[in-house]
Amino acid sequence: MRAARVAALALLLTMSGARAAEPLKADLSDHIVAITTGFTGTSLVLFGTRQEPGDIVIVVRGPLSRAVVRRRHHILGFWINTERATFENVPAFYAIISNQPLDKIASEQILRLHAIGLQYLYPSLHSPRDLGARREAAYRQALVRRQERNGRFVESVGKISLIGEHLFRTTIAFPSNVPVGQYTAEVFLFREGGVIASETVPLLVTEAGVDSNVSQFAQSEALAYGLIAVLTTAMAGWLASLPFRNR
Repeated sequence: MRAARVAALALLLTMSGARAAEPLKADLSDHIVAITTGFTGTSLVLFGTRQEPGDIVIVVRGPLSRAVVRRRHHILGFWINTERATFENVPAFYAIISNQPLDKIASEQILRLHAIGLQYLYPSLHSPRDLGARREAAYRQALVRRQERNGRFVESVGKISLIGEHLFRTTIAFPSNVPVGQYTAEVFLFREGGVIASETVPLLVTEAGVDSNVSQFAQSEALAYGLIAVLTTAMAGWLASLPFRNR
């Protein structure tokens, strides 16, 4: 069903692109990822047309958030957090998909300009003291490694299928821990090292069902939610103690 829908939409994109002579058109198989109970991750198909030859680069960015990276030292037999660095404006999810390695598509200056590539992400850093260039770079690398382990930072090469001269498609995978929020899928068409066209497709990752209602209640009525949680825990403890009281 999804394959037929994608094929039909791709055909429409081809026809509309030919009429309007737009160099690049793109869309997603779905614009909403609904996280329900038991969510184990999902994938969406991004497809499009290019009216001119060139390389395709796709960048999926999630909502910006704060991230804390801590450094531990071994003191008196214990590992203790001794330093930390706080990063602002970190993409909660960041994925890059390209038809060939980025360094073969554009120069460092162009990639940095469009923030394409994990090494070209520069979230603002806040630290209690000046870390120095070398230690700051180490914290940034640690942040990237942690996000890669969590499946939230992904860089894939050669995962774009080029169909004929005009059509292209790829699959974007989202892990089970994908954060909710507003996302964008930016599609770039490169030629001779420069961007000749781009397209931005919106995407929403949201909670659905009972989990969504509980989350919304917890945020809007924090005090009431806390009291209910405490009472529920106390009631569970009391019920668990009843069999022992009857002995």
